[in-house]
Amino acid sequence: MNSNFKRIAIEGGEGSGKSTLIQEIKKHVDLEENLFFREPYLESSVAAQFEAWRLGLLELDEIEEVELFAQARKELNHRIIPEIEKGKTIWQDRSIVSSLVYQGEMHSLSRNEILEINLKKDEDFKIPDLVILMDAEPLYLQERMIENDRQMDKIDEKPLWFHQQIRDGFLAITKDLPCEFLILDALKPAEENAQIVLDFLANKNKN
Repeated sequence: MNSNFKRIAIEGGEGSGKSTLIQEIKKHVDLEENLFFREPYLESSVAAQFEAWRLGLLELDEIEEVELFAQARKELNHRIIPEIEKGKTIWQDRSIVSSLVYQGEMHSLSRNEILEINLKKDEDFKIPDLVILMDAEPLYLQERMIENDRQMDKIDEKPLWFHQQIRDGFLAITKDLPCEFLILDALKPAEENAQIVLDFLANKNKN
């Protein structure tokens, strides 16, 4: 199925089921016409720095952190632009939306400042056409991560109030960012949510 949306991002807090949803969607779309990527882009020139940062082995100030994400995002963008020009649909596990929410909540930078850094890094920078937001109370998501024996990183281990702020940030940005949003109940089975996404796209393609 081809989509009128060429850049689709799956977003949500820690443990919200983004990757699981993507795996389910992959079962129902043409993988020649639909390409799947993840942020931060692990094939970027700064992948090793990301891993060190994630493990708490690399300390960055707030500007350096945003610039690190922006550099990886630029490299991913230039990887996918030729595919979009061929008519392919791009699906992303996280996007600039995560930077606006997480880095906006963790640091003193405004959304506009984060966007400006990305635009300075990459003049071809684009926000997604559609953002699919996996939403649920953080307490339930943390319980699910523990049940699934997930290996926690420094973001996962932050206190519950932080994850609530992240959830609030995602919900707030749905009212501000100039793209379309589809909000899903992250506690529903992935199969059910995938069908909601596919039905949503099919209906949009009819219009």
